[in-house]
Amino acid sequence: MFCVEMEERNYPSWKLEHLTLVELAIQESEIWTEPFCITAIIRALSSLKTFNGIPRREFLADGVNMRELANYIGSNS
Repeated sequence: MFCVEMEERNYPSWKLEHLTLVELAIQESEIWTEPFCITAIIRALSSLKTFNGIPRREFLADGVNMRELANYIGSNS
């Protein structure tokens, strides 16, 4: 539910530039390291420059393998 809700939100006034999250199960069936959830967080936080040390542009670039990035983030949390 968290990821679905984040997809619908936008926080342009937040000045958060760097966000690091540790492994976190939001609900039993929803883990924030899922590609869909990562994309929702990145898009909702428009001022974000890095997410877990990875530049924003890498998450939003065409052809990005979100599963690979999600696995990388999950293994480094």
